[in-house]
Amino acid sequence: MIHTVEPVRYDRSVNRSFSDDVRSRVMAYVRQQPNGRFGTPFMAFKVVTLITTHWVLYAALVTTLWSLPMTLLLLAAYAFTVMSVAYTVSHDAVHGALSRRRWVNEALFQLTFNLFGPSAYLWRLRHKIMHHNCVNIPGIDFNIEASDLLRFSPTQTWRPAHRWQHLYAPLLYMLFTTQWVFVKDFRLLFIQRIGNVTAIRHTWKRVAEVIAWKLLYGALAFGVPWMLLGVSIGWILAGYAFYQAVVSFLFVLTFTGSHLNRGMVFVPPRDDGVVPHGFYEHALRTSLDFHPTNPLLSFVMGGFNAHVAHHMFPQLCSVHYAAITPIIEQTAREHGLPYQTMNIVELFVTHFRYLYDLGRGPHDPDAAYLWPQPAPEA
Repeated sequence: MIHTVEPVRYDRSVNRSFSDDVRSRVMAYVRQQPNGRFGTPFMAFKVVTLITTHWVLYAALVTTLWSLPMTLLLLAAYAFTVMSVAYTVSHDAVHGALSRRRWVNEALFQLTFNLFGPSAYLWRLRHKIMHHNCVNIPGIDFNIEASDLLRFSPTQTWRPAHRWQHLYAPLLYMLFTTQWVFVKDFRLLFIQRIGNVTAIRHTWKRVAEVIAWKLLYGALAFGVPWMLLGVSIGWILAGYAFYQAVVSFLFVLTFTGSHLNRGMVFVPPRDDGVVPHGFYEHALRTSLDFHPTNPLLSFVMGGFNAHVAHHMFPQLCSVHYAAITPIIEQTAREHGLPYQTMNIVELFVTHFRYLYDLGRGPHDPDAAYLWPQPAPEA
């Protein structure tokens, strides 16, 4: 890939003591770990367990004709494992956080993410280079202004249909990954600017790589079950549609809810192009956690339930997030900065309330989601 990155600059002088304290405290924890920032033996156990479970469920679905209720149950379970492997294995691997050996991270990333449908090559660009450097920064964060059907940002153009977006959003969320696999990735091959990345060009080898992985994915998703189960392609497509609806809904809610929610803000750069606070403070104001230290949820969600820690320290393996989250929370409290967490039900409910807020109109209550926020009335 040939591209140019326009750097996002943060004002390091704002709350410098918080940035220094939180980084020094977390790094002190990291230095005490036998494997440093990388995965632990427990993380290796997680990786093996989740990947094995995923392929066992796939084998069960493509080799045996089950009753309809059992098929739907297995498809839902399979969808959950796809989300879990993507969040726990693919996500840590793309950040080079699973293993000291780069080839291990790369192999795990390519052999998991590509086989879920989306292109690993294109997602690395969107996630590492774009998303992490510019969360909730209008005009730069591609994720908040990617669709006219949903108004995710107070700086996004309001349309009358947005009044009902909190009602129709679930349907669109169930179509998200299907559109990603079969439409978005191919569109991305022809887009020359995405967020703060410009002059994008893809070599023919990269384009061939994307197509080859798509063909392999199609063979696994449609060809293998069609040949082994002996049912019509219509039934295969119906089962695939159900699976995609489940996995897509899980992905979108858990991901968008961590950034697009009540309590989160959008931070336009100043006239000089600089974000008006430091990188670590920005992570606090644009990310939230849900059950960040819960061992079961952390096992299956990787870094997505402890999203503040992940955005502050993406180079750390997610197995460390439960330990460093209390450090982040305590340090934020000492410096009078917000750390926000909620339970998973609240995450979902408040996300749709957020959609309702931004759908009401182009002005009110948009100001509450822009930084700096207006002072409360006396």
